[in-house]
Amino acid sequence: MLNKFPFISKNISYKFPIFLIDEVQDTNEIQMNILKIILNQPNISDFIFIGDFNQAIFEWNGANPEQFKALMKKHDVIKLNENWRSSQEICNFSFKLSNNSSPSSSVSELKEFDYTPEIISYDNLDVIITYFLNVCKENDIVINEDNVAILTRGNSLLYEILGKKSFIIKIFGLK
Repeated sequence: MLNKFPFISKNISYKFPIFLIDEVQDTNEIQMNILKIILNQPNISDFIFIGDFNQAIFEWNGANPEQFKALMKKHDVIKLNENWRSSQEICNFSFKLSNNSSPSSSVSELKEFDYTPEIISYDNLDVIITYFLNVCKENDIVINEDNVAILTRGNSLLYEILGKKSFIIKIFGLK
């Protein structure tokens, strides 16, 4: 539609002369083409793309982080080296999994949290659940729905975890 009716992208650019696109590593080709059309309008005063290749999670849905790399070759890049979400231990650990420099933790409450993250292979879900519960117990962590988050890369593992009724009962005390 934007190619067929150029006045649409022109009107959008007049209404929004500044664009900030977050999580750009998860954009797909169609979304990126729409952005390119709008951002090529003469009255766009500024645009900022924010993203991290190592956090690309929507490739299953057509996202293409390589498009982000192409943008980086055409425009100025500012690399951030502070992390406002994680402890220094997590920053150091995640550095080993990527080719980025290790960021420094900037959250005073988390900075000194000394639990070292670890990768646990997914062979047997019951073993992982038991291990998780034991780590919580050893660290005097009272488990409830306010302090436990389950992060999985895909829905299938999440559904498998949630399907384990004993796991839900152990964590949240639900019947």
